[in-house]
This record gives sequence, C-alpha cells and structure tokens, in this order.
Amino acid sequence: MLESPIVEVRILNLEERLTLLKDNLRIDVKKEKINELVIMLANKSIWSNKNQVSCLNRDLSLLRIDGSILDNLLETFRGIKEVVRHTATNISHNETTSVTLVAINNELCVLDKKITQLEANLMFKNKTDRLGCYIDIQAGSGGIESQDWTSILLRMYLRWTSLHRFKTEVVHVLVGELNKPKSVTIKIQGAYAYGWLRTETGIHRLVRKSPFSSNGKRHTSFSSIYVYPEISDAINIYIVPSDLRIDTFRSSGAGGQHVNKTESAVRITHLPT
Repeated sequence: MLESPIVEVRILNLEERLTLLKDNLRIDVKKEKINELVIMLANKSIWSNKNQVSCLNRDLSLLRIDGSILDNLLETFRGIKEVVRHTATNISHNETTSVTLVAINNELCVLDKKITQLEANLMFKNKTDRLGCYIDIQAGSGGIESQDWTSILLRMYLRWTSLHRFKTEVVHVLVGELNKPKSVTIKIQGAYAYGWLRTETGIHRLVRKSPFSSNGKRHTSFSSIYVYPEISDAINIYIVPSDLRIDTFRSSGAGGQHVNKTESAVRITHLPT
C-alpha cells in the first residue's frame, strides 16, 4: 500500500460501504426477479398484450439499474486497488509517488460521490419512488407577477433535471401575459425522479419588489406545484364490492309525471376513500 494514511483510510471506508450496499440492495433477490421477468418476456403469447409487455419491460429496466450501477462501482474500486498495489511495488521517485497519490485520491473522490448517490437511493421505500413523474405548475392570482414566478420555477426544475441527467419534456403550457406561462406540465423520465421530486408538491411563494410595478412596491406571488408518478396503463384495478355503498333516491327536476315516483337517481360511494 502507498505510504498515505488518508488513501488507506478512504479505501477501507469505501470498501465497507460497498459491502453494505451489496447487502442492502439485495442484488441476489433482484437477479432472481430479473430472471423471472426475462422468462415471461420470452413467452411469445404475452406479446399480444402491449400494455403488459410495456409494464414488464419497465420493471425489468428498474430492477437492472441498481445492480448495474453497483457492478460498475465495484469494478472501478477493484481497478483503483490494483493501481495502488502496482504503484506500491514499483516506487522509484518521490515525485512520481506524489503525482500518483493525487490521481488516486481524485479517483476516490469521484467514486465516493457515486456511492453516496446510490446510498441515497436506498432511502426511497415507496414503490412509486423509482418511477418517472409529471410536475404541474399553476400560477396563482396576481397576473404577470405570478406568471413570472411560474416561469422561474419552470426554469429551476428544468435546470435541476438537466444536472441530474433526467430526460424532460414540456407536454403542456398555457401562455399568459408577456409570453409568461399561466400553467405548465413537465414530464420527467428517469430512475427515482418521483422519489426526488414528490416533496415539491405544495404552494410556493415569492416575496420581492416586483420589476413589473412602476412604484416598486413589494409583492407576494404564489404558484401551486403538484407532482405525481408516471403510472403504467397496465395496472389492474380491483374494487371490493363490500367497499361500495349504493344509494338510490328520487330525482328532481324537469321530468313530467316520472319525477318523484321512481328512485331513478343512483349514487355510488367508495367508502375507503
């Protein structure tokens, strides 16, 4: 090993974290599930149902993501350890050793960031956290000021998704004054997009001296954000009959002699919701 306590400690720390990641991600269980999905997709009879095939392919892709990332991290880590071992046995000049230590430390920093990212993914426990999502941004009352705040939020989300390498698409926009958006919907594709963004749902407020006000007064602008996951159409919905309450009653309104004589109005209530 190179004579650098910092490098040695970092390597031991990263090795321990990678071992914990392998256990927590349950890679072996996921590989079994991947094999099951591959066998299902190999069945020609299933390809007549496009929605089901799309759903299975999406699940297969999501299951492969963590395993693929972890494999790349382990391979990178083994490469760094090999460089350290090789350098330690072939040291000839102090200058060369110093340069090598800097390069190895830089590689360890990059690896540390990638491991931290994968560790963060473990915090997402909900089934929908791994999915892509939509963001609806709606300007509140306030005219151009609120619409400008909506455009600021739109730019913020687009820049954030670009930095995190998510694929984005503006699927709907309603333009207001000065070409500012009144409402806009963004589609975001990528693993854990919904997990990262779901807490953005709510009312976002901006207090500032408005550039659109001639007297320079302070304005408070509001925009509502709603984030929801991208759900496949292949979901099967089953409603338990006992969860339904069906009420029948006599209708009112224009109907001649038929009104108030038969219980022709029906109201169905889903009790759990």
